[in-house]
Amino acid sequence: MGNKIGRNDTCPCGSGRKYKQCCLKKQMNRNEYEEISVIVRNCGYNKDFADTLCQLYRYMKIKEWIGACHATSAVLFVVLSELEYFPKLCVGEVKCSSFLFDHSWIEIDDKIVDLAISMTLQYGLPISEPIVLDLNIKSKQKYQNVYYGTSIGRGLDLQAKVTTEIPFNTYMDGFQDEEDGLWGVVQKVSPIKLEIENLKKKYENVKWNFVKDND
Repeated sequence: MGNKIGRNDTCPCGSGRKYKQCCLKKQMNRNEYEEISVIVRNCGYNKDFADTLCQLYRYMKIKEWIGACHATSAVLFVVLSELEYFPKLCVGEVKCSSFLFDHSWIEIDDKIVDLAISMTLQYGLPISEPIVLDLNIKSKQKYQNVYYGTSIGRGLDLQAKVTTEIPFNTYMDGFQDEEDGLWGVVQKVSPIKLEIENLKKKYENVKWNFVKDND
């Protein structure tokens, strides 16, 4: 999903400044967490939903989770499942303008929730602000020009296939930034206390849903 941009790298916007002093700083300064909370509340969902999204988005910013859509979606899937929102874990190709790339997201009541779309870099360009319940958090309007599950591509590449076809617990365990893998991130962002061993038993048979033909 694109090369990771470091804080001290030249900003991809072309300003000539370091990323941390340019677009990353602008992103951090926006009150995006409040915007996420307002959308969740206006769509009729509870505060625990908004708190989960905000906590994960904050973690993503701190850890510079650029290109981490599979990890983001997996974490959200587990936490929101525990909160009984019945999310759908999705993977497929996404088209935005001239960009076509493999991507993961979740759906709640057939609505897209995609924090990672804001930290996906294709050819040095950001794709979109976070999408929460089909709404772009900046415009508060339904996302436009982003096509989830497009059928015009060649299918998932090898890396995406391997990631989404290995056992779910294997993927969650393999994350190296936390002692307990992605389960550790689940615990950090969840508004309720969760026991990792119980989660492993509960989600060991989870499969990703390959989405296609949604143009």
